[in-house]
Amino acid sequence: MEAQLWRVRPSELVGIEDPYAAYCFDQAVGEFGSYVKHELEKIEGKNAKAVEGKRKVRLQALLSADPKAKFAQPVVTVKEVNGA
Repeated sequence: MEAQLWRVRPSELVGIEDPYAAYCFDQAVGEFGSYVKHELEKIEGKNAKAVEGKRKVRLQALLSADPKAKFAQPVVTVKEVNGA
């Protein structure tokens, strides 16, 4: 959202200088942002207040580092991959 507000790429906001790394970061931020937006837009409720409350809970779950938040973490560590 800040990148859109300031009209800069997300990689510029965090100071990534390598062009390929910046491109990859921008793509990842865009994909995740689209996923989150879609998840929040499909929430329904009895009224606007109910929808907003459900969206807040869902957003917290999507951004949580807690594995019980019902959202798979997008990053896997090398140890997890190697079974350590």
